[in-house]
Amino acid sequence: MKKPKNERSSVGLLRSRAEDRMRERGELERASGEPAPDPARLLHELQVHRIELEMQNEELHRSRGDLEAALARYSELYDFAPVGYFMLDREGTIQEVNLTGARLLGFARSHVIGRRFGAFVVSADTRALNALLKKALESKATESGEVALGVQPTSGGQSLCVELTVSASAGGECRMVVVDVSGRKKMEEQLRSAQKMDAIGRLAGGVAHDFNNLLTIILSHAAFALDAVDGDTPVHDDLLELRAAAERAAALTRQLLTFGRKQPLRPQLVDANDLVRGLESMLRRVLESPIDLILDLAPDLGLIEVDPVQFEQVVMNLAINARDAMPDGGLLTVSTANVDADEPREPTRPDGKSAQLVCMTVRDTGVGMDAVTLGHMFEPFFTTKEKERGTGFGLSTVHGIVTQCGGEVFVRSELGRGTVFDIRFPRAAEASSPRRSMVMARPESRAGGAETILVVEDEEALSRVAKRILAEAGYDVLVAASGQEGLRICEQHKGAIHLALCDLVMPKMTGLAFASLLRATRPEIKVVHMSGYAGDSVRRDGVLDLTRYIGKPFTSEELRRKVREVLDHDYRLDLGAKAAKG
Repeated sequence: MKKPKNERSSVGLLRSRAEDRMRERGELERASGEPAPDPARLLHELQVHRIELEMQNEELHRSRGDLEAALARYSELYDFAPVGYFMLDREGTIQEVNLTGARLLGFARSHVIGRRFGAFVVSADTRALNALLKKALESKATESGEVALGVQPTSGGQSLCVELTVSASAGGECRMVVVDVSGRKKMEEQLRSAQKMDAIGRLAGGVAHDFNNLLTIILSHAAFALDAVDGDTPVHDDLLELRAAAERAAALTRQLLTFGRKQPLRPQLVDANDLVRGLESMLRRVLESPIDLILDLAPDLGLIEVDPVQFEQVVMNLAINARDAMPDGGLLTVSTANVDADEPREPTRPDGKSAQLVCMTVRDTGVGMDAVTLGHMFEPFFTTKEKERGTGFGLSTVHGIVTQCGGEVFVRSELGRGTVFDIRFPRAAEASSPRRSMVMARPESRAGGAETILVVEDEEALSRVAKRILAEAGYDVLVAASGQEGLRICEQHKGAIHLALCDLVMPKMTGLAFASLLRATRPEIKVVHMSGYAGDSVRRDGVLDLTRYIGKPFTSEELRRKVREVLDHDYRLDLGAKAAKG
């Protein structure tokens, strides 16, 4: 079989080329005198070289990928760092900035680059910025300072306080790190405010004891005088005014102690709805006709453990504050709801799930408050009312009571759009604590008795008052000016001493220490502690059992009732035992 013509020609061409190469190889060998390279070997070397080039190319591709990934990571770290990075020239013009820095200024990066950094700073801080940049360039050291950035479109209408750290680069430019410290500044301000409030609270507690002693003396002597004069005489009216002024002073002292969280609590398991309903008629009288009152009370409201009297004071203070904010009339809504701890501060109606908090919301349609007022409203002595209308203790008292009860107060307000107070209390564990009646049981007052009572009080005028009140009620009264003297009287007195009425706060020996030592010699004596300010010992040592404590200032009737109550019940000196164990 014959081969195709084209195939024969191709074979011949290949053979011809091979012969040509052979001749060229022979000529090279003759010319050089050396054997020509083996084509197979050359081909192998070329193949090895080609493989090496391919491996190098693959390595180059991998390196390029690693470089791009590293650049991406660097870009992310640089742009999304929690601080702003800036490069400024000697004139303060922004040459480079990361995304965080641009966002701090409130604009896109393209809008920021090429502009002077000072253009974004409030005018009052421009001079400080220029001085900082100049100092860093001249000293070649790192310099720090703070400036306020002006209100920008993306800052929510708020200026930012930023900390600048500036250092000079080798090329005469400035590297600058910008940190937003607005949150820290706010916390520092809150801390200063808390420290100031705590200082005032300590001051209130420090003066309350002596001040309440004086008020007890004033009220008692006013009562003595009222009993001795005719009710139709001008002197009688003057005494009534005197007593009313002393009672107002006592109320102001209670507000001071409540603000400082020093007012002793008498918590009960209560239904907030019952308390609010009980105040409805009084609220309507306080609000007067131009203001409408709406009660929106949730059914099946959880119980809370609070002092009912102080809870009512919270409601009344908020109502009075709302009334003053609505001089032309308006609407006051008091609502209650069960809410969960993780729900928004604005409570929703109960939806059947178990709630952990009980919320009371007081909403008015008054003039509202601006940001400055909101920042100071819980401070004592701060008020926007006329001098004769406000003492500045209403809202601080509310805050003190709620906080002391373990609750929280949240406030929202805008000028011209009213104010909302959202007050949340922990929901009580109803199964573990029996519910108590909302009506404070008051034992019937008796004329007195014939028992022997020891009064231990370092304030001489107050001990005379207590002795007179109790002696007029028929008791045999012994008086001691200190705990040491009281112990001596107990050792020397041959007859029975049925009750000791002693002040909690006395020099050298406190009422608790006296009770502890007294128990060793007369364990049968019953004890009533009294104080105008008991401090932390009241809560820590459980002194505030209602059957064995009376707060100053007290009236003659209150003292006689308390003494009779303790004498008629079997409450022994377990207080002294507790103090002795401590």
